[in-house]
Parts: sequence; C-alpha cells; structure tokens
Amino acid sequence: MFHLLDTNGDGRISIEELTDVMKGLGATGDDAQELMQLLDANGDGSLSSNEFDSFQRQVKFKVCSK
Repeated sequence: MFHLLDTNGDGRISIEELTDVMKGLGATGDDAQELMQLLDANGDGSLSSNEFDSFQRQVKFKVCSK
C-alpha cells in the first residue's frame, strides 16, 4: 500500500501525494493536512514507511478489537 501512495518512488509520502489520494477518495486538502499531522511522528512533513506501517497497525488493531 505504501508504494502505491508513494507515486514518485522517493520512499516517502509527501503531502502532495497524500492530498491527491485523499481527493480521489472524496476528501479535502484540509483532511490530508490533518492526517499528515497525525501520522508524521518526526514532524518532517512526509511519511516514511515506518510511520505508515505504524498507522496501518493501529487501524488493524482497532478494527480487530471491535
């Protein structure tokens, strides 16, 4: 999944890449900004594969624990 979102292949998901995906899903640029702030653990303005994997584990845990 990470590699699908990392459209330029630089090993990071930028705010532009996240915004493009979220707009394709019907969300807004503001939604992408909020999500980036939540997931960008080191505050560098992009998501590493580790940050993205952490997010996926949290979502999986919440879904499986219901």
